[in-house]
Amino acid sequence: MIRGIERRLLFLDDADRWDFVCRLDRILPESGMACFGWALMPNHVHLVLRTGERRLSHVMARLNTGYALSFNRRHDRVGYLLQGRFKSIPVGDDSYWLTVVRYVHLNPVRAGIVGSLADLEAYPWTGHATLMGRGSVRFQTAAEFLRVFASEPEQARSRLRSWMEDGVERGEARAKLTGGAGALEDLIYEACGRAGLPVAQLPDGSSAARRVRNEIARVATQELGLSGVLVARRLGVSPATVSRASSRLSEPRR
Repeated sequence: MIRGIERRLLFLDDADRWDFVCRLDRILPESGMACFGWALMPNHVHLVLRTGERRLSHVMARLNTGYALSFNRRHDRVGYLLQGRFKSIPVGDDSYWLTVVRYVHLNPVRAGIVGSLADLEAYPWTGHATLMGRGSVRFQTAAEFLRVFASEPEQARSRLRSWMEDGVERGEARAKLTGGAGALEDLIYEACGRAGLPVAQLPDGSSAARRVRNEIARVATQELGLSGVLVARRLGVSPATVSRASSRLSEPRR
């Protein structure tokens, strides 16, 4: 994930978005990287990548530096545009890989940028349009992703549409039950990204995983106002553990 400094906008108009997409279209194939999912949000970017011949850090530095310089020239500004280093989370198994791509592509729906899944299919600033045959970018590995659903493209797209609808329904149900707890998933991804901890390892018994869980518990309950039971269920711990973590982290340091 790439984020704007101080959560400022990375894209002011479609010219900015097109510039970024053109850079992806050039840089990723040259680096031997496969991109399965992507979404340009107002102040951040999600990319689901399989690394290739060159190191991820080298590719991202080239992408970020080039775009920041271009953005500053275009908008007559100076200074940093991006917030530190990009955040990366390893994706282990196939089921988690599919879930991450769906999560990334549904971002504009959850944020209210597009009104429905049907609108998302024609929205040019995520990879979902390309998967649905409504767009085409050279850097996206659409055919390989679609084959997970079916060998025939139209059947694969039909199954993908149903799978995405299920993701929307799950998100809406979660929001109704928790008063907007969809933000919990964003919080988990950000906290794990900062710590360099794969999301799949969040339930582990390591000290690193415990620290991240404690941070998530505090922010989710105290700042997002989410139920301790909900947070405990998502983190795979007991409600008492969430309560202790939140209380301990909220005490003033002496």
